[in-house]
Amino acid sequence: MKKYIAIILATLTAMTTAISAGASGYRDAHGADHKVVYSVYLRNYTNPDKAGTFNDLRADLPRLKDLGIDVIHLLPFYEMGVEHAKGSPYCIRNYREVDARYGTKEDLKALIDELHANGMEIWFDWVGNHTAYDHAWVKEHPDWYTERQDFDDVRSVNSANKELRSAMAQDMRYWVDEMGIDGFRCDFAHAPGRDFWMEIINEVDPRHELYWLAEGDEHGIAGDWMRAEGGPFDSRYGWSYSEFLYEDRHDRKNATSKGDFGKALFHLAYPQDRASFLTYIGSHDIFQGMKPQVSANTQDIIYGDNLKPFTVMTMLAPGLPMVYMGQEINYSKPGGVGIMTDTEAIDWTHVDKDYLQLVKQLIDLRHNQPALATFGGRLINHEADNDSVYVFERRIGNESVVAMINFSYNPQNFKITSHTFPRNEYEEVFSGKKGRLNDKTLALAPKGYAIYVKDDRRLEADDYEILLTLHDNDGNVAPVMSVTAEDPFGVAGEVVVEEPVVMTPVEGNTFRATVPYLPEFGYDIRISSLPGTASLTLHSERPGNHHIEIR
Repeated sequence: MKKYIAIILATLTAMTTAISAGASGYRDAHGADHKVVYSVYLRNYTNPDKAGTFNDLRADLPRLKDLGIDVIHLLPFYEMGVEHAKGSPYCIRNYREVDARYGTKEDLKALIDELHANGMEIWFDWVGNHTAYDHAWVKEHPDWYTERQDFDDVRSVNSANKELRSAMAQDMRYWVDEMGIDGFRCDFAHAPGRDFWMEIINEVDPRHELYWLAEGDEHGIAGDWMRAEGGPFDSRYGWSYSEFLYEDRHDRKNATSKGDFGKALFHLAYPQDRASFLTYIGSHDIFQGMKPQVSANTQDIIYGDNLKPFTVMTMLAPGLPMVYMGQEINYSKPGGVGIMTDTEAIDWTHVDKDYLQLVKQLIDLRHNQPALATFGGRLINHEADNDSVYVFERRIGNESVVAMINFSYNPQNFKITSHTFPRNEYEEVFSGKKGRLNDKTLALAPKGYAIYVKDDRRLEADDYEILLTLHDNDGNVAPVMSVTAEDPFGVAGEVVVEEPVVMTPVEGNTFRATVPYLPEFGYDIRISSLPGTASLTLHSERPGNHHIEIR
C-alpha cells in the first residue's frame, strides 16, 4: 500500500493543565531536589600567611547557612605528596590522613558535626585516577599503576586492577564510617572509566545512601554513567555549559543577542529524566589556572558585563547549582587568588553587596519554588520579538517561574510571542509588580533581567498539537508519538523531548497528542504502531502544530 504524507498547519488547541499529583511534595526546601552546593579550597579560603583550616571554615558556617548553602564540597585536604610534587592538593600521599596545614582529624570531625547540626551536608573530593609518587602503593603494589601519564606530578592508577579497586573502596569507606560524610565528588572521573566507578561505588555505598558527583569531560562521562540510566552517579559536571559561557571565542562579554543561550539550557534540561548536571559559572578549574584563556582571574574579569545575567541564567537553569568560594561576594583582584599551589587568600572584607544580595535571592528561589527543582520539571524556551532578549520558563505541574534577560547594552522593549506561554498572572521577584506577561509590551534595562513567579491559580497554557489522520485504518491502530532532537552541543546525540505516548482518538481515523514544548532549533516527530509500516518521522525546523495525513 502506497502512503502519501501531507503536513497541514493545525489550529492551536487550548489546554488547561491541572496541578499534578504530589506537587506539594516539592516544597521540601532542603531535599534532594533543592540543594545548593558551595565549593571550598581551604588553602585559599583564609589566612594569606599559610593556609585556611578546618576551624576557619567551621567559624564561617553561620555566614554560609545565612547564604542558604546546603552542601559543602571540600576540595582535597589529604596528606600531600612530596616526591615530584608541585604543591597540588590532587597529589595525595595518604588517603586516610589529613594534611597538617589544615588541622587535625578531630578538627575535621568537629566541622562535620557542626555542619550536620545545621542541617547541612559535606561531600569530599576524591581523587581516584592517580596518587602521589610517594604513596605507599607505588612501591608495595607496582602492578596497581600504569605507564600512562595524565599529570607529571602524580602516578596514574591501573583502574582495571581488582585489588586496587578494593583498596580504593576501603579508603573511601573509611571516611564514611569515621566521619559520617554525605557524598563524594569524584575528580577526573572519566579517566578510570565507568566500570571502575560502578564497582567501587557499589562496594562503598550499596544502599545508595551517599550522593555521587562525577567531574570530567562530558565526552567521557556519558548519560549512561548516571543512575537514571543504570550508572553509579547521581550527577555530573555541566562541563559543556560552563565552557560555552567562559570560552573567549564566544565573546560573551560583548554579547548583543540571545544567540545560543536557549540551546545551552536545552542541553542541560533534555532528556528530562537525565540525572542533573552540576551548573556553575565558577570553579577552581576556571578561577585558578586550568584554562589559560580565562585563568587565573576573577569572575568579573572573565564575564564582564554579563556576570549578573549569567548568574541569573545559571542559578535558575535545570541542574544542581554550585557557588565557588568568594563568588558570592564577587571577590575581585587581577589574577584572582592565584593557582592552587599559592597560599594567597580571599579578602572577605571586600563585599559587593548588590551581587551578594542577588545570589541570596536566587538561592532562596531555588529553595522555595517547586518549578526550580533539580530533578524533574521542564524547561521551556519562549520566543520573543526581540533577538536581544532571552526568555525561558521552568515548569512543573501547576508551578512556573519565568526569567527574562537582556543581553544587549541598550534598553529593550519586547513582546513574548510563544503560543505556549501561560496566561496566568505573575509577580516579579525584585519589583513586586504583578500582571499577565503574554499580552503586553515588556521592557528590560541594558544587561537587565527580570524573574517572575506565577500566581496560585491553575496553570492556563496552550500546548502544541500533533494530529494524525489515517485514511486506511482497520480501526485497531493505537499510534504512539514521541519527539526527539539532536543535542545542540553535539555531546549527547539524540535526546528525548517528549516520551512516547499513545495518541488519543479524536473522531473517525484522526488521533491527537499534545506537546508543551518543541525546540526552536529543530526536532523530529516520530509516530509508530502504524498499519503497514513500522514508523514515520517528520522533521521540523521551528515549533508549530502539525497535522499528518497518511493515505
